[in-house]
Amino acid sequence: FEHTTSTDIIAREHWCDRQGNNAKHYLFVFGETVGFCPPDTAVCLKNESKYVSLGEVVEGLRRENGVFVLKYINGEKCPDQIRRKSTIIRFLCDENRVDSKPELITEIEECEYTFLWLTAAACPLKSNVQNNCKVTNPLTGHLFDLNPLKRQSGYTVHDIRNQRTIQLHVCDEAKSPCGSGVGVCLAVGQQQINAGRLSKMLTYENKVLKLVYRDGDPCPANPTLKYTSYFSFLCRTTAGLGSQPVLDAFDETTCTHDFSWHTPLACEEEMVMECSVTNGSTIIDLSPLIHRTGSYEAFDEDMTNLVPDFYINICQPLNPIKDVSCPPGAAVCMVPVTGSPVDIGHIPATPKFNSATNEVYIAYNSSTPCSTNNALNFSSRIIFHCNRGTGLGKPKMVHKLDCEYLFEWSTPVVCPDEVDVSGCSVTDERLHYTFNLSSLSRQSHKVSSGSRNYHVGVCSSAADVPQGRCKDAAVCLVSGKRLASFGNIKEMKMDYRHQDEALILQYKGGDRCPTVTEMGELCVFPFQYNGVRYDKCILRGQERPWCATTDNFQRDKKWGFCGNVTGHRESTFIFKCDDSAGNGSPQLLSETLDCAVTFEWKTQVVCPPRKMECKFIQQHKTYDLRVLSSLTGSWMFADKDSFYYMNLCQRVHEGPSGCPEQASVCRKSHSGTVQVLGLVHTQMLNVMGIVFFFEPLLCQFLMVVCMLF
Repeated sequence: FEHTTSTDIIAREHWCDRQGNNAKHYLFVFGETVGFCPPDTAVCLKNESKYVSLGEVVEGLRRENGVFVLKYINGEKCPDQIRRKSTIIRFLCDENRVDSKPELITEIEECEYTFLWLTAAACPLKSNVQNNCKVTNPLTGHLFDLNPLKRQSGYTVHDIRNQRTIQLHVCDEAKSPCGSGVGVCLAVGQQQINAGRLSKMLTYENKVLKLVYRDGDPCPANPTLKYTSYFSFLCRTTAGLGSQPVLDAFDETTCTHDFSWHTPLACEEEMVMECSVTNGSTIIDLSPLIHRTGSYEAFDEDMTNLVPDFYINICQPLNPIKDVSCPPGAAVCMVPVTGSPVDIGHIPATPKFNSATNEVYIAYNSSTPCSTNNALNFSSRIIFHCNRGTGLGKPKMVHKLDCEYLFEWSTPVVCPDEVDVSGCSVTDERLHYTFNLSSLSRQSHKVSSGSRNYHVGVCSSAADVPQGRCKDAAVCLVSGKRLASFGNIKEMKMDYRHQDEALILQYKGGDRCPTVTEMGELCVFPFQYNGVRYDKCILRGQERPWCATTDNFQRDKKWGFCGNVTGHRESTFIFKCDDSAGNGSPQLLSETLDCAVTFEWKTQVVCPPRKMECKFIQQHKTYDLRVLSSLTGSWMFADKDSFYYMNLCQRVHEGPSGCPEQASVCRKSHSGTVQVLGLVHTQMLNVMGIVFFFEPLLCQFLMVVCMLF
């Protein structure tokens, strides 16, 4: 597989909350830092009003154990005033995270910082091929269209070196001197050569648009081959629409031409704007609501038509909508009964916080004159309300006042994080779900790292280690006869991170971290110097303590001055839901200076349940609805413009495409949009009077299942 390179990673500002206070980390990956950070800074930490460099760029992206890694060094001095701050960013493939942010995993002695970044940019490259000179970026959904390059007279390129004139056409029905359908025609004296037939099959690959014209005349150097022409369309915003193709190369042995074409049509406009707002020390991030490929639909409840009345996106313009021509740059588009779609909310528009009502809102303006008052322009306002659950919700048009449209959006994204940790479980109030790792604590786990082994305990001490060694250690590293604790069971912390949909388990307070040099290299003990083996830093031959960074200084001559290390070893586990993994097992993700270790654990244990109890007792009566719970299908009924799919006590089977496995109620609209109305694990059963209610917490209505007479 080819993978994206470091230059493909978005070079712009990112932040994440630092654990325990209000600091922010500003990350700039192969981009320029802003003025308040020290010069040449690649990672900048804001601590109150002070900006501190956590490292500078010294090398490009590299691959370690299947993970892409960036390392920045030579930041400001660490608290020991000897070493300098450094940062490691590990990029892990996640195709669903197009515009994600990094997460701080470890911070050692306010000197060594490690981030994990789940991003689609770390996944193998995906190409896309479409016809009619149009193609979409498979990651972002952006539509490229080269049809504006059509020119009836075509384009002329002079090949001075070979004394030829090249006539070519792009995205047009070719009327070439070489004949109908020829895309590239060579004029060599009086001779005309077909150098490739026109094709509109446009390919997107690694930020480059490509066309290939094949099936030209036979190649004189090799008659089994035919003339072929390759076009690469590259982004250049300043090129203008009148840009011209350039002949880069011609291979006489294969009769292939390579053309490059710099044009703004190959640029993917990235309108980057702030999509978060602060409430005191809390940052409310709305970026999970950004629709990367489609749009949100909203209806005017007073209307009876089945076609959406509004298309909405936040923090970026609407994406192309089939058969709906919304004005460019619109984030809120109204579709009237008659006439063209209208821009009633334009980008830019950023989230704001109303401290009086304790609400987050976005106010959109537009340049479209209001139809009822020409002195005003249309505008829109979306007010976000907290509604806990796993669905992101969707906007709903609730009111129109003069020329302003008011929408409400109930979503868990604006809810404050509430996590309750008890024993070996953590309850996330936003999800209405308790993650319990107790079933993993009854097993012993071992993870290999070369010749060494990590013995791992989940909410318990590590098992199968020599008695009396690694006391109270939840993670113990065994290397021959050497043992080291990578976290104390008494210093366990659990958390659920919505951004990564991952449960985080951390242990701190392990053994003292090993000695490192001032340059952040690990000292290797014992090492050999002048025939003597040493297991600590020495003064021999230097004015300050030093150590070797390999086991044989005489042979390798690699060394450094010893830093003052006071930190303690720690470990981090990232649990991810995988229904097919069973209990799963931990996999080594990263090691940092033999002081911090991170594991990834894919397991079914952290997946919400797919079945719930369908029998319960209330007021001395037993209710058994198992007969209504289908193992293979679902209940389906229609109401107005929608179809509803429902199952009791387990997931919907044979539901519409887009209804996820954890859903118990889904609605499919006439337009084909599928909405999740209830999840299996949020089910609540109750009896009120003579009516039995089945109520998934995400459901927007109570569904009467059975009337008891």
